Amino acid sequence: MHCTTWDRIPEQVIQLQQSLVTELGLNPDELPPTTDPSARYYYLTQDGRFVAIAYVCIVEFEAHIRLFGVDAGVRHKKLGSTLIRLLLEHLIQTGVKTADIHTSQEARGFCEKQGFFEVSAGRSAHGFDAVEMRNTSLELILATPTEGLNTPANFVLQKDSQVHEISNVSTFKQHVAAMIPQARRQVFILSRALEHAIFDQEVIRNSLSQLARTSEMTEVRLLVLDDKALFSHPHSLTELIKRMPSLIELRVINPDYQADNFGMVLVDSHGVIYQRQLTHFNGFANYNHMARVKQMRAKFKELWDVSRPSAEFREITL
Repeated sequence: MHCTTWDRIPEQVIQLQQSLVTELGLNPDELPPTTDPSARYYYLTQDGRFVAIAYVCIVEFEAHIRLFGVDAGVRHKKLGSTLIRLLLEHLIQTGVKTADIHTSQEARGFCEKQGFFEVSAGRSAHGFDAVEMRNTSLELILATPTEGLNTPANFVLQKDSQVHEISNVSTFKQHVAAMIPQARRQVFILSRALEHAIFDQEVIRNSLSQLARTSEMTEVRLLVLDDKALFSHPHSLTELIKRMPSLIELRVINPDYQADNFGMVLVDSHGVIYQRQLTHFNGFANYNHMARVKQMRAKFKELWDVSRPSAEFREITL
C-alpha cells in the first residue's frame, strides 16, 4: 500500500478516482477538496496498474473515509479487503480509534465484513441510496486471521453470531468499544468498578451520552460492586453521570445477592459480553444471541432491584 498527500497524487490515482466518481454518480464538486491538508490518498498497484484507492481525512482520533473503491476491471479479487486491512493497520498506528464511511447499499455487505455498522441510511445528495457506517472495532478486525473474516458481518450487532473468546484485558476492552457504540435501546453494565482500563474510553463516554439523550425509552444502567474504587480516580463515566444523573443510573450491588462473581455488558436485545469473574477479564462476546441476552438481562434486573444508590456518588454531588 502506498500513501500520499494531495500535492503528490500520481496522475493514475486521479484518473481512478474520476472513474469511480462517474460510476457512483457522485458530484465531484461536493467531494472534499483534494487540497485538504488533512486528506491522505492510499492506493494499491498491481503489475504497474493502479487498482484500488481510498481517500481519507483524519481529524484527531477519527478517520473519515470519503471515497473507497477498486478498478472495475479487477474486482472480486479481494483487493478491496487487502486495502482496507492495510488502511486500518496504518490508521491504528497513527492513533485513530474510529473510522466512518459513506457508501452505497451495494457495498454495505463488504463494509460489514470489515467491522463497519450502519449509523444511518437514506437518499444521498447525489441521488443514490447511501449508508453512513462506522467502525469502532479496528483492532479486532486486524487481530482476526483473514480466513476468519468470512461471516456476513464481523462484530456487527444482530448479524455476527460467532462466539468470540476473551482471555485478556486488551481483547475485553476492544469488544466493549466495538459493541456499546452500536446500542440503540439499552446498555446494562455489571462490573467490579467500571475499570479504567476497560470503560474509561472516549468512544464509550460519547456513545452512552448520545444513547441516554436519544429518547425517554433508552436505558443506561451501571451496576458496580465497588463504588469507592470507581470514584477514587478521575473517570470519564463518573463525569458523565454527574452531568446526566437522571438519564444514566448508577447503583451498587448488594453482595448478599451476588452469589456468582460474574460481570456482563448487555447491548440491546442481541449483544452480550460476559465476564466469568469480576477480578479476571476472561469470558466471551456474542453480537447476536437473543436467548442468552434475555437470560442475562433477567439476572441483571434481579440484582438491580436489590441494589442501592451509590453513597460515594451522592457525597460527591452534594
